[in-house]
Amino acid sequence: MKKYILFFLFLVGLTGLSTFAQDYAVLLKAEGDVSLYRNNILIDVKENMTLYAEDIVNTVNGTVLIQVLNDYAVITGKTAKIDNNTRINITEEELLQIRSGKSSINDIIHENNEASYNRNLKMNFFLILDISTSMNDVFAEVIKYIDENIINSIMINEDFLFLFTFGENTDIKINRKISFPDDYEALRELLYLLVPNEDYTDIGFALETLDNAISNKYPYSKSIIFFITDGINNPAENSKYFGFDVYKEGAFNSYTQVKSEDYKVMLLSIGEETAAKDLSQPLGGEYLEVSKEMDAGEINNLITDFIGSIEMVVPENVGDISTNQIDLKISFLSTYKNIKNINISSIKYSLDNSEQIFIDAFNPVISISGNDIVIETYTINLPENIEKGKHTVRLEVDSENNIVIRSVQNISFTYVVYDKYDESLFLILIIIAAIANLGYFVFAFFNIFISKY
Repeated sequence: MKKYILFFLFLVGLTGLSTFAQDYAVLLKAEGDVSLYRNNILIDVKENMTLYAEDIVNTVNGTVLIQVLNDYAVITGKTAKIDNNTRINITEEELLQIRSGKSSINDIIHENNEASYNRNLKMNFFLILDISTSMNDVFAEVIKYIDENIINSIMINEDFLFLFTFGENTDIKINRKISFPDDYEALRELLYLLVPNEDYTDIGFALETLDNAISNKYPYSKSIIFFITDGINNPAENSKYFGFDVYKEGAFNSYTQVKSEDYKVMLLSIGEETAAKDLSQPLGGEYLEVSKEMDAGEINNLITDFIGSIEMVVPENVGDISTNQIDLKISFLSTYKNIKNINISSIKYSLDNSEQIFIDAFNPVISISGNDIVIETYTINLPENIEKGKHTVRLEVDSENNIVIRSVQNISFTYVVYDKYDESLFLILIIIAAIANLGYFVFAFFNIFISKY
């Protein structure tokens, strides 16, 4: 019986992950230096191969073109899971050129598709926009800049947006999650209908509104603040901030709070020597002059490490286990631009919601290069009295500053046991087969000997 079971398991092994994973895409073309990992094991890259959403591809020095249902997508310049791709528009003729080698993937996508920004980590966006009358001459260009370089290039589906305008007063326009592409047109319409009609530029009032905003709880741990203005602080005489030094240390709670690692401040100045520059010291943000035509790519480079992440990727199902030990391969996938150290404080697991067990043998400091992957193996010891059937291991990796996301995951497996009767019967069958074969050869040899003599 075990012979047939083993043969069945062998066939299952040949089919790869198809027993446990759902087809996600087909790899049409790979260019440059491309590596592919399945269940955190390096596998060969082949054209027309089936890919799964949890497969990991390293395209730091390469590019892959994949087909997802009826769409085409690329992954390039990073290490990512297959489902973290960028959809592109290409014609059948261009596809044939790529697959025949007459054109490269990058040549085609650069011609037809605007550069896009890839990230997994959703964030809170605070957009603070000056609508004083001094913005009149440049306002249309500023709105276009926000649309093309922030809303359409940096934000992703389900990011949270808190947008308010300021001049003499402040006005909260949006305070919710944004669903792309559904909300995009409505958001653009709101932006392009804004009018710079305030007579004063009350920076203090804007900072007070920001204080109130960031004192609330938001859905995500990371927040980016865009503060956009062309003027200097110029409050109305009846403002409580008239004659008040809005730039002095401790004047606003946000001066302290946004300097934490959970915030990134981008001070966009329309022209030179504006309030944006004056705020760069107390807010501690990046000061950028939009008049220098800084595009989305340059902004992205400034915030890449801030919004980067290290994701823990584990196999959802490790199949059949017949021993009391699982050597579990775990990958750590970085989207940071620069090298990062993962300082692991503890690794623990529990079987079927039982008491947690700590893993003693692990590397406490994992160094991972930008846009790279590191694979570690951890040993899960199963109890001697574990029952046959399906089980779930819950794995938790605790790291300094919680740098690892998705650090708590479940892994399924089926524990298979062959009882002594099965093994004894299998051995007896082998012995009988060996004796039968030996008898056959003896009989055949005897017949040959008789026929000659």
